[in-house]
Amino acid sequence: MEKMGSSTSIAKVENLLGERIKCTLDDGRHVAGTFLCLDRLTNIILSNAVEERVISSADYSDTTHEHIIVTRNLSQAMIPGERLRKVEVDAPTFQSRVAVMDS
Repeated sequence: MEKMGSSTSIAKVENLLGERIKCTLDDGRHVAGTFLCLDRLTNIILSNAVEERVISSADYSDTTHEHIIVTRNLSQAMIPGERLRKVEVDAPTFQSRVAVMDS
């Protein structure tokens, strides 16, 4: 595994600056937004962020659905590195990068 300080790792992170990413937190929430910053503690700053969380419909006495997805629009969000479980490139961003590489 590469150390975070290596030039290859830094270049990979720099290439994602300004791109849409999706972060999964340890409690199951997902936060998608524009990647602005990553610090040495792996805290991530996103702008134009949208948080999604899945809750049991039993909590809301909704018998028509098993789960309910609740979204919340955020101006900016700081994702603590200790809560971060997965980071993904947003699908449209990934598809546009693949299209550029293929041409």
